[in-house]
Amino acid sequence: MRRHVHPEKIHGKKIVVCGGGISGCDMALELAMDGKDVTIVEMQSELGPTALLDNRNPLMFRLRDNHVKQLTSAKIKEITDKGVVAENKDGEIKLDADLVIAAFGTHPNKEYVDAICEKYPTTLVIGGCVKIGQVAEAVRGGYFAAYSLR
Repeated sequence: MRRHVHPEKIHGKKIVVCGGGISGCDMALELAMDGKDVTIVEMQSELGPTALLDNRNPLMFRLRDNHVKQLTSAKIKEITDKGVVAENKDGEIKLDADLVIAAFGTHPNKEYVDAICEKYPTTLVIGGCVKIGQVAEAVRGGYFAAYSLR
């Protein structure tokens, strides 16, 4: 998922993105807009189910318009050197891929936050530095942090 940091790691034409959260969908869209043949595999019944509708709906339309294939209600069984093996209610599905991207979820990287808090003990930590969630939660946390300064 570090495409912007390491663009040299993106290769091939046929790409499978494992995970259909907002990050996986965004990555798939960018790759499709670059002319890649992209498939998203998601274990839930829809892509981006926890996203705010104001973000989710336009993203879903853009995925459709850029011909990103969606395989929902499917679990990844295996990632091989030839692609992905997934399984849904109809059985096993083999997806050929030049590149497989894991977008299974995230967790907070607390290394930098802890260093800042150690140097500046009055730091208030908010948003994804505390727990991964929705952008609205981070904005709300920032609002209340700023409000507490009055």
